[in-house]
Amino acid sequence: MLQLPADLNQDFYFEEFGITRPLLKGFINSSPYCAAALVGCFLNQWLNRKFGRRGTIFVSCFIAMITAFWQAAANNWIVFVAGRLVLGLAVGAKSATTPVYAAECAPAAIRGALTMLWQTFTAFGIMLGYAVSLAFQ
Repeated sequence: MLQLPADLNQDFYFEEFGITRPLLKGFINSSPYCAAALVGCFLNQWLNRKFGRRGTIFVSCFIAMITAFWQAAANNWIVFVAGRLVLGLAVGAKSATTPVYAAECAPAAIRGALTMLWQTFTAFGIMLGYAVSLAFQ
């Protein structure tokens, strides 16, 4: 397995909050994904009925933007994890709604490509986030 040097990975928030326990590190890293899978995806139906697909995408992206500031302003690891958990709720709803909305709006000839393009740009955005994090580190 490729191991990055300590100055090239995202361990800075462990140092910032004085976290040394491996289990807590794993929980902090996995918290958005657990929240997305266990709760966020299930909020999808309610959000789509309340706001529609476009509205759900807007609301979830807005919540994700707010949680970025929330995590950046966190003064302890509990506030940081709370921000990551709320981020997971937004990611779960967005991830379940966006491909369906794209498929509904796209012409049949490009429906599959457009849906996969969404996933490609999601992965690109994650990579870009890592690059920006590295630049600010």
